[in-house]
Amino acid sequence: MTRSAAAARAPRPRIVLPARRRVPSGQDPERHAERSGRRDRMKGSLVDGLAGWLHVTRPGWMRADHDRACRCDRCFIDGARQRMARCRRVRAFQEQTCGRWLAVPIACRVPVCPDCESARQARLTERYEAIAAAIPPGRLTYAVLTEISPLKGELRAAMSRHGVHLRRLLRHPIARGGRCAMRTRSGDPFHPCTHPEHAAPPPRRAGLAARSVSIVGWSCPLPRPNCPDYRHVGIKGGVWSTELIPGTRTPGTWHPHTNVLMDAPFIVQAELSQAWARATCDVHAGRCPIDCPGGARVVWLQRVKASRVREVVKYATKPADLLGPAGDDPDQLIEFLLARRRRRLIVSWGSWFGVQVDRATSTEETVSVWISDWTRIPLPKRCPWGDHDANWRNLPEVVPRTAARLVRGILAWVAGAIGPGPLLEPSPVV
Repeated sequence: MTRSAAAARAPRPRIVLPARRRVPSGQDPERHAERSGRRDRMKGSLVDGLAGWLHVTRPGWMRADHDRACRCDRCFIDGARQRMARCRRVRAFQEQTCGRWLAVPIACRVPVCPDCESARQARLTERYEAIAAAIPPGRLTYAVLTEISPLKGELRAAMSRHGVHLRRLLRHPIARGGRCAMRTRSGDPFHPCTHPEHAAPPPRRAGLAARSVSIVGWSCPLPRPNCPDYRHVGIKGGVWSTELIPGTRTPGTWHPHTNVLMDAPFIVQAELSQAWARATCDVHAGRCPIDCPGGARVVWLQRVKASRVREVVKYATKPADLLGPAGDDPDQLIEFLLARRRRRLIVSWGSWFGVQVDRATSTEETVSVWISDWTRIPLPKRCPWGDHDANWRNLPEVVPRTAARLVRGILAWVAGAIGPGPLLEPSPVV
């Protein structure tokens, strides 16, 4: 049985997360309303930017003209626009006994939505923090791998190359383990051998350096190679998240870089830099000579604690404020969405891949309220604001998200403050 097959059949560890419960929020209602308004304005700007791009690329285009299963870029962008427009609203369910309205947000799962990305960040952080807590102390390593900045309009192709570069790095001995063949810029061994049985006779003249000397049954060119007994242990596993932000120092470029959290032994930063430079060199496809100037060499490496997981995950789930107002440069927003389409920016491998993360059964009783023939919403069986069984109204009202307020720590809508609106505005003829 091969090593990969044995690893695939090995039982994965099982981690049980605490059960989810609807608990009152301790956030100040005024600050919550201010943040909700700020995020709603951001999403409105993004929706307007996407609608403007659709009008510029093809005037008079509507998604209804295309088949429902169409996978073209315009249908993808228009679908993101419609989902984000729905995400600006909430469903309000009335508890008929006390008369209050419980607000349930509508998720869009668009990568630039600030509300959905914050919720996604919380889910991923909880998962990977539980995995990182089981790693022995002193092995959790944090690394940052930079890429050569692509120009505007080349991000989609750059992301395809970036995936190839990461897979090349995982095949390097520093990641999978094995003999180290690293050398310094001058050609000297990075891990020179000090064992007497491996030592070669010192050269007596310049021409002797080109000879081959037999040492313990094997020959090596002088100067001496790395010690044959020195081998990398390898990285057991980890998770990487890729961050895409516009270049600040050089306008008109992108700055993609990857944040890696891994279960690894001690790694020399110079070795990781050389391995990453070889992995990112597309000229030699990872087989670079010593004097190859290609590739990206800027890396950062340090030991961290399990609390650093949140810092790693948040880079791939940052909201759209990094892109600036969509009205200023909608093409930048479109390029960002198309580059992320059908691409996972948070990937786990090795011992972190396939870990069974289950959630404990919640003791809170819920009831399902059907809002359509195929959609049901779980709501608490007990009234969140009283000590009695809830009697929920089946037909919810769809209201703006900015109309929802925290009432005793629970998101609610005060009926009559702002009237209910439609589920989604009719798609304009753009």
